[in-house]
Amino acid sequence: MSNTIAHLAVAKELWTKKPDLVQNKRAYYLGILAPDTITAKPDAVREDKKRVHLRENIRDAEWLEPDQMAIFTDRVREFIQKYISNESDLAQRDFNIGYLVHLLTDKCNHGTIRQKLLKKANERGLVSSDREFYHMCVNDLEALDAYLLERYPEIDELFAELRSEAADFGLPGWIEKDYINGSMWWWTNKYLPGIKEREILYINTEDIEEFIAFAVKEIMEELEVLLK
Repeated sequence: MSNTIAHLAVAKELWTKKPDLVQNKRAYYLGILAPDTITAKPDAVREDKKRVHLRENIRDAEWLEPDQMAIFTDRVREFIQKYISNESDLAQRDFNIGYLVHLLTDKCNHGTIRQKLLKKANERGLVSSDREFYHMCVNDLEALDAYLLERYPEIDELFAELRSEAADFGLPGWIEKDYINGSMWWWTNKYLPGIKEREILYINTEDIEEFIAFAVKEIMEELEVLLK
């Protein structure tokens, strides 16, 4: 999965290339952030995160398998039918489109950045289920977020703007406004100070730049099919 700033970078570039995707940019960007704020849910467990990412009973190591990807795609189509095609509130629809883009970005990340990190782990005798591989991912994904903030000041400004006032959108039954607002505090006081201490160890900045370009292209093509 991508980290917070990488999600915003993909979302911003996607909107730049496809400005008719949404009308309410704040709603869209809050939707981009929303799925990962499930961790602010009281007593949240891993199954909660799997559910809001449409990946219940889909293991990380098997997500790219055709049968597992077919299950995920069916869930995406159901999400679109219920929360985008049938949503009459246009601002809420834009939030829900952002939510969808987050899920598609994670899929792109899983097939690119995560695979590069896994290759590095395999070279060290590790497999995807090893705890050390998890720490490798956390380190480099956070370090790459720090790089993106420094490389693209406009993303830093966008994130600051989103955190400047309380969230006015959510997706009942999935992500409550309180989860987003709770995460705003965590991002400001914990995440952003912490990632400044990270150093990229296993992949490089070219990988994240290539990923953003790839993800935007893939998602644009998918949305042409999914939202028609």
